[in-house]
Amino acid sequence: MIVLGITGNIGSGKSLAAAYLQELGAAVIDADQVGHLVIRSDGPAYAPLLAVFGKGFLDADGEFDRRRLGEFVFGDASGEARLRLNAVTHPLIREEILERLALLSRLGYPVAVVEAAVLLESELVTLLDKIWLISAPRDMMVKRVIERDSFSRDAAEQRLRSQMAEVEMRQKADLVIVNAGSPDQFKQKLLQEYNKLLKESA
Repeated sequence: MIVLGITGNIGSGKSLAAAYLQELGAAVIDADQVGHLVIRSDGPAYAPLLAVFGKGFLDADGEFDRRRLGEFVFGDASGEARLRLNAVTHPLIREEILERLALLSRLGYPVAVVEAAVLLESELVTLLDKIWLISAPRDMMVKRVIERDSFSRDAAEQRLRSQMAEVEMRQKADLVIVNAGSPDQFKQKLLQEYNKLLKESA
């Protein structure tokens, strides 16, 4: 089984890419979704995060308010809050993804996609056979984030600034796919590259 990492900055279209690859027969693991699970009140990261950040980020149900926590973490110019968050969550996310990959391999999937914005900054990169970077013009990414997540322009820009610079991502990726046209054009590029990947691994 090929383990393919899909990454890119927020608003680049990596989730769309992963969803289309799933239509083509790949299994998809959304690292962000796994992250949501581990910080739930019944998850392994809940108590450690509570010790680090306190009860001020909990909602009325006692769950972490992810949006409020995210605004705090990504708004911390020093980067310390993000480091503390990642120190707790990343090992647990990696452990869960490892278990899922083992299951998918036993089930006979030809390709397992791991989608994550922070793929190249975490130990998840050690699990991957190939890395695809989804790229898009910055203005287009900002527009998508504003429309999709109801962020202000400043919040969208702040989130982009907090992520790894694309020039660094390009150095670590095996392939860069630009998502600057129509959805159909993007899907056609993905289809071509996915078929190449399957042929190379045959």
